[in-house]
Amino acid sequence: MMHLEGLANGPPMPAEPIDVGRLAGPIRYGTIELACLHEAGHVAAAFAARARVLRAEIDPGSGPPGGRTRVALAPQQRSTIALGGFAVELQLWRDGRLKWFDGSWLSDADMRRGAARSAQDDRAMYFGGDLRTPDGRWPAHMDDTFFRAADELRAGLDLGFVQRAAGALLTKLSLREREIVIQSMFLRFDGKPPGDDEIDAYTGLLRTLLAEGCRIKAVHLYTVARSVADARATALSDAELDHIASRLADLNVPVEKFYSPTNR
Repeated sequence: MMHLEGLANGPPMPAEPIDVGRLAGPIRYGTIELACLHEAGHVAAAFAARARVLRAEIDPGSGPPGGRTRVALAPQQRSTIALGGFAVELQLWRDGRLKWFDGSWLSDADMRRGAARSAQDDRAMYFGGDLRTPDGRWPAHMDDTFFRAADELRAGLDLGFVQRAAGALLTKLSLREREIVIQSMFLRFDGKPPGDDEIDAYTGLLRTLLAEGCRIKAVHLYTVARSVADARATALSDAELDHIASRLADLNVPVEKFYSPTNR
C-alpha cells in the first residue's frame, strides 16, 4: 500500500537474486514475510527513482498483515513507485517461491487476474484512480497492463536492497528517514594543504550521496586542533578551511567550520 507525496526522479539500479535469511524459501500471500517484501519493493522503487522515502511500516494486525510506505516524489514518478510491491511479488513468483493463501502454486492467470488484484491501492495509484467495474473487477486489459509494467520494473530493481529493507522491516516493523551529519577533517601534510583535485573528489562524493537520496543535515569541516602522533600533520589556516567550505556552496547543505585553536 502506498501513500505518496511530491518530489524527484532518476535511473533504475541493477538487479540481483533475492535471499532474505528467514525470508528465503516459499512465501505465501497473507503472511508478514510477504508484507515486508512488498513494502521493501516500494522502497526500492522509490530509491531507484531518486525519491525521498519518509517511512515504511508493517501492521501485523489481527488479520492478514499489511503495510504502508510514504514517499516524496514528482507526479510523473507516482505510477512507477506504485508498481514496486507487485514487482517484487513477480520476482518471487518467477523464482518459483510465491504461493497463494492456501499454499497452492500460482499460474500465469493467477498472477495476472488474482494476485494483481490483491494490490488494489497500488493499482489505483498506478492508474490514477479506482477504475473497477460494478462487479468489483478491474478490466482485463488493465490487469495485463499492470502485470507487464510491474514485470518490466522488476528487471531493474535493486533486489539486494529489497532483501536488506525487508529484513529490517521484519525485525523492526518500521523504517523512517533520518538526516545525518557528515564530519570531515582536513589538514596539511608535510606542509601541503589539500589540492583542488582532492577537494573536487570530496565534493563529488557528497553530490553522489545527495543524488542517491541521502538526507544530509549538515557538513562539519574541521582541522587539526591539538598535537598529533605524526608531526607532519598540521592545521589548516582559517582561510584554507573557508576555501573548502566555499567549494561546497552549490550543494545547498549547511556547512559549519571548526577552526584550529593553534591558529589563535
